[in-house]
Amino acid sequence: MPKFLVTYDLQDAPHDPHATFIAEAEGLGWHAWSLSGRNVWYKLPNTTLRGEFNTLSSAVAAFKKVWTATRNRGYRVTIEKWIVVECVAASYDSDVQQPSE
Repeated sequence: MPKFLVTYDLQDAPHDPHATFIAEAEGLGWHAWSLSGRNVWYKLPNTTLRGEFNTLSSAVAAFKKVWTATRNRGYRVTIEKWIVVECVAASYDSDVQQPSE
């Protein structure tokens, strides 16, 4: 299944919605961690998520559902900009890592 990354700018709001946004994302196929070829999980930058979806349009739809689900939990959510890209190859590093179980 194709792998996608989304990165976004979440506008500052009262009662910061970001933790809830991430929790909703996890339930909709997006993740804040990425598994490397060395079997180590790397924490992605704060406003970047990865996911596996059948198509680009399904990845975008899943991202938009995160936004809606967070709003439905009572948070004001304004995403100022976002981009979803399909990953063919990637190189990354993070200061936050954990071994895969």
